[in-house]
Amino acid sequence: MTQPNRPLPELNRKLAEWAGFSYKFGGEWFYEKYKSTNAWWESPEGRKFKDLPDFTQSLDACFEWLKPALIFKFGSKKYEPFIKGWIDEVVLHIHEGEAKLFCLALEELIDSTLTTE
Repeated sequence: MTQPNRPLPELNRKLAEWAGFSYKFGGEWFYEKYKSTNAWWESPEGRKFKDLPDFTQSLDACFEWLKPALIFKFGSKKYEPFIKGWIDEVVLHIHEGEAKLFCLALEELIDSTLTTE
């Protein structure tokens, strides 16, 4: 069951990994007293990002990265009812933010398929 008040970075990371993003670690280096970590997020196509797209705050990010994964993994038969349900939620809870509601609805869909497999 979706937890609407849980930390958004956790949800953002969960959805990114589900969509095919992976965390890459290239090691650490030291210079005198300074330490740096060579790490990044990599998209499914191999693009590198210092930080993940902020899905819970950006519908552009949701539709650029999550929508294609949603259609690929679930097909258009599940996508259309998902979008209709999400739009209904946005209309009911407009003050919550469309991107956050999209992410929570997608998490619920992902979790529901995990329990039925």
